[in-house]
Amino acid sequence: MEAYGDFPLTFIAAAVIAALCVGGALFGLWRWFGHRAAHAPVRGASLRGLEFVVFDTETTGLEPDHGDKIVQIGALRIRDGRIDENDAFDRLVDPGRAIPPRNSRIHGITDDMVAGAPDLAATLPAFNRFVGEAVMVAQNAAFDLAFLDQGLDQGLDQGAGHRFDNPVLDTMLLSIVLDGAAGDHTLDGLAARLGVQINGRHSALGDARAAADIFLKQIEALDARGIDTLGAALDASRRAGRTAGIKRYHR
Repeated sequence: MEAYGDFPLTFIAAAVIAALCVGGALFGLWRWFGHRAAHAPVRGASLRGLEFVVFDTETTGLEPDHGDKIVQIGALRIRDGRIDENDAFDRLVDPGRAIPPRNSRIHGITDDMVAGAPDLAATLPAFNRFVGEAVMVAQNAAFDLAFLDQGLDQGLDQGAGHRFDNPVLDTMLLSIVLDGAAGDHTLDGLAARLGVQINGRHSALGDARAAADIFLKQIEALDARGIDTLGAALDASRRAGRTAGIKRYHR
């Protein structure tokens, strides 16, 4: 999920990043980016050998702190350097509020479509089980994590099994690692630069698939630069985040 309305994607991405990172931890993102010691055993693991879940969300708008909610979660699993076409997560979510028509025009999800769908309380635990122990990957991950964290902050993590403590990689930050901070690091920009076709743009599963294809190409490019382990990718992402003004982002 990247932008809504008539604003340029690059402007929206910058605005979202700035909003999410004011004070370094807005929206409770510390919940996601702590527990580094727990990830120590996999920091040395090769990116080529790890299991990843690449995910995306569609929402009622851009501001979780002003009542916007998730309406769809989509995810795909990468095993052994390949997308597992038979292992996907694709759920509509009842946000418990009206979806603004201007946003329905972007992602195509209407009030009628989510009526009767599970709410976030029912969907988050199922998504947690799907993710399992995999490394999580997303495009502009701070945006999606803020909405998932919103659900946890509303008391949906009552007991083990509802909390996500997984390492997170961001294709946007990895793009900055590879190509520098200048330029277009949106999903569309990355797809055009890397020759990735996006099918189902602004659907959660469609965007997750595009991000997964992009991420696999990034793994190859990172490896060519000697960034071949999870720890090295996380450290490089953290440095890229500082360069772009994103603080306290990745574990």
